[in-house]
Amino acid sequence: MASKQCPSLPTELWTQILQNLNDDEDLPSLWKSCRHVSTAFRDTAESIFRERHLPKTRFYFYLGEFLSDGSDEEDYEERLQVCHLAAGFDFLSLSEDGITATFAVNTDDLPEILQPRARKRLREYVGNMDIEAPKHTVQIRRDVNDGPIPGLSIDYEKLTLSCNWRELFGAFYTEEYLCDKFTAKALEKRATWLEELKAQVDRKELNPMEVMKKALTAFEDDSKDCRKLARRARICWQFKIHDGTEWDFGRDGDEAVERGCLAKLQKIRFSASLEVFSDEESGDDDGDEETESDEDEDDEWEDTDSDGDN
Repeated sequence: MASKQCPSLPTELWTQILQNLNDDEDLPSLWKSCRHVSTAFRDTAESIFRERHLPKTRFYFYLGEFLSDGSDEEDYEERLQVCHLAAGFDFLSLSEDGITATFAVNTDDLPEILQPRARKRLREYVGNMDIEAPKHTVQIRRDVNDGPIPGLSIDYEKLTLSCNWRELFGAFYTEEYLCDKFTAKALEKRATWLEELKAQVDRKELNPMEVMKKALTAFEDDSKDCRKLARRARICWQFKIHDGTEWDFGRDGDEAVERGCLAKLQKIRFSASLEVFSDEESGDDDGDEETESDEDEDDEWEDTDSDGDN
């Protein structure tokens, strides 16, 4: 007897189901897994990202320091203050074909008086981007990394930034997805150790607070390692598509540079984690969804770490 196929659900119902994946930790799987189930799932998932999460996407470029004249001070030497120059870009619009997203500089963060200096330094940075030590971050809701910006184009006069948003999200969530996989493996490895700690507590050999402190420290260390490994895999992928270079951290990487980048990202992620977004908010209607999607990058990057750091 031939099996009966379940009736297909209307797109509106799939949209409602997938929209329940609201938490930040759900987004990597929604992008990496749900989009590959079928064309309908892909279209539905992409519409959610386009309408809900693309407007919550930001770029920050960290453009060094400059001397600011603090005019409240009478002594000239005291008036000179070292300030940090940064340019933040917020979502502005989506092209008619639905491929290119445009972002405009946030003038609250970058007043007009600083814009000429920012234009000059942006040109210098974009013309010579450092894959291993980027001076920019990509933020989608509360998640942050310093990955690539595919199809990057900057109008320096208008201070607007354009990019291919699907490829941007693909690179971004591949790194997040890989980090989640490393984290799951780390938790599996910790299972026996946690059982042993619990047994020691039950036998009154360890103080519960000491165990909790040990566990939290271990999980924090694992989280940092997983972030590091996922970032290395992404950098390896970037070099490969950039010029075919087979980059290897053990041979080509710089631990001091990496530590500095990871420390800065950790601080930025903490600040981003405190932001509040309302899922009831919706962006402007950017038109009908197109029927074709650009090619996704590889399902996931390999763990290319070669120094044996786990």
